[in-house]
Amino acid sequence: MIDSSLFRLTNNATLTDRQVTRHRTNGTFILDYKNDWWEAKFFNLLSIKNDDVINRANQFRFNSTASPEQYLQTNNIAEWRTTTRTHTFQNTFRFGASKINVDLSHTYAEVNMDDQTFPLIDITPGNLPINSLKNAQPTFLMDQFGGPDSLNIPNTFLQEFALGNRQLIDKGYDARIDYEWSFTTSGILSGKLQAGGKYHKLVRTSNGTSQYSSFQWGGGGANRNSLVNMFPEIGLDLNAQRGIAANYFVDPNYDPGEFLNGRYELGWGADLDYLQSMQSQFYPDGGVYFERGADTYRRDYEATEELYAGYIMTELNIGSKLMILPGVRYEDMSTNYFAYHVTTNSGATGIEPNPDSVTTDRHNAKWFPSVNLKYKPTDWLSVQGAAYASTTRPSFRQISPYVQYSTTSDNFSSNNPYLEPASAWNYDLGVSISKPKLGLITVYAFYKVIDDLIFNMPNYAPAKDSLMMNGPDDLADRLLPEDYYDEGQIKLASKTSLPFNNPERAQVYGIELSWQTSFWYLPGALRGLVLDINWTLLNTRTEYPYFNDVVVDVDSSFFVPKKIFGLGYETREGQMVDQPSSILNIILGWDYKGFSARVSYRYQSRTLNSLDARYSVSDTYYDTFSLVDLMLKQKITKNISCYANLTNLTNHVDDYYWANSGTGTHMPTRAEFYGFRAQLGVKVKF
Repeated sequence: MIDSSLFRLTNNATLTDRQVTRHRTNGTFILDYKNDWWEAKFFNLLSIKNDDVINRANQFRFNSTASPEQYLQTNNIAEWRTTTRTHTFQNTFRFGASKINVDLSHTYAEVNMDDQTFPLIDITPGNLPINSLKNAQPTFLMDQFGGPDSLNIPNTFLQEFALGNRQLIDKGYDARIDYEWSFTTSGILSGKLQAGGKYHKLVRTSNGTSQYSSFQWGGGGANRNSLVNMFPEIGLDLNAQRGIAANYFVDPNYDPGEFLNGRYELGWGADLDYLQSMQSQFYPDGGVYFERGADTYRRDYEATEELYAGYIMTELNIGSKLMILPGVRYEDMSTNYFAYHVTTNSGATGIEPNPDSVTTDRHNAKWFPSVNLKYKPTDWLSVQGAAYASTTRPSFRQISPYVQYSTTSDNFSSNNPYLEPASAWNYDLGVSISKPKLGLITVYAFYKVIDDLIFNMPNYAPAKDSLMMNGPDDLADRLLPEDYYDEGQIKLASKTSLPFNNPERAQVYGIELSWQTSFWYLPGALRGLVLDINWTLLNTRTEYPYFNDVVVDVDSSFFVPKKIFGLGYETREGQMVDQPSSILNIILGWDYKGFSARVSYRYQSRTLNSLDARYSVSDTYYDTFSLVDLMLKQKITKNISCYANLTNLTNHVDDYYWANSGTGTHMPTRAEFYGFRAQLGVKVKF
């Protein structure tokens, strides 16, 4: 008997046609100076990137119970404008056997985004029986649905006009100093002593708004009338409560071409130029626009991070065969983050008025010792080993104090501004063999132990933080307490998926094999052949925690005793996310006179993409893939060359899926196809 929880309903399929037009302009300006004791370089970079993005999301809805309307087409047009300026002043001072490097840099990056959205809904009811959706493949259901031919344009309506903007500014400041002293004793000992420090500061500011003007139901009646008055050619159906008839906005020239390498077909498309033109005249005086409060406040935040770091290390060469490199690094980081706590509702703006602003501060300091060894018993054999500490810091999003409550649901969303960086101990041991005809062969084994791996704890109920059972002693310290949240919004049933530092240890171990060679000894043009093979095999294991509802007490004050439920801490074993078990890279090249060619092949095994802490049946995977690329270059003159980079020659599709269902079949969750791409160019050196 198959557990019914293993069945999944394929409720819908969303097919997104995404077009990106990119214009990039880069420029550098370098000044340098050099004398006997001082080298200086002033490096300046200006990069301008303009992306015009069109997203046409076509959602075919199969479950008429969950969504009575059979089709939703959401069109989004976005203009992304990115400017980056970098200025770096690099200095090297030499005094006898000593050298000092002093670098100062400043980076300014600004991203501006303006977008418009036009959703259209086909209110024709779906007609697929609910039982046909169980573990059903989307391709099968699309055929049963009728595909794009089943779409009913006369029964489709423009729901609203929407627009938004966002500005993200990063200001980075860096200073670094490194000292190096080379020494040689009268005996067999020589080496280098190195020490240095670093300062880094990043200030990130984000602002933005999101607005909409509805044409639906009675509340959108005034906007419908205003739009028709401005554009009388579209007409007005007084009985149409879901918006404005879509037949006025059909683009007869829209051609999506072959979609997802022929797996699906897309239907009609909206005339986005016409809709943009209409909204540019309709906003802001033609209709009533409301703020989408949650989206607006989510875009408004400011964060500042500061890092102080220092290190000392020494390279000790004992004779010509043994090198030992011990060292230690210290890092001290502070983050200040400003954001909002908002509460959503079903009103026009979608949120309760006057959200609370919140500022949080976090601080962490860590030591990172390391030691590297290299032993070379012969001129063709070397043995290398290393043991060192490392860290992985949480992202800006994970430490944001932004919280979103709801007046219509017990679930809420929360990040964790007090996350600690994950820390790891790494151990490497390798052997290298180098001979003229054989080339370079290396074999490396590695092992890593990770503590405080960042992971999302599902179903965390802050109001029950004092009712946790069977967890580690420091579990409560890793989670946000109830008093962090608004006491008026948090109830016993309130739950969230919270980023936290996993108390369970993670392990990574594997082996890396590499062979690099050139066939210089072959006759004629064959001597230009080169080969590079790299193969990594790894295994990862950890325990993922989750909470179960458990009875922790009984309240006998009622006529019928009432059970008191708490949070029971449990774990399940699983792989680490985004860690494939096998990666193979092969590059075959040929160089002949001024011509150069490289064919590259990349293989990656199935990779865990996301997981359910409780049920492995809900884990999703990124499918095994193989990619083939080709790079060509021809030198024309000393200063002029042309090149061609051809990628995805095999038209690979990125597939994501649930690996298990009640039937044992793979259930797709996402597929992405970027197609074959070619980059052609001419390079001129002055």
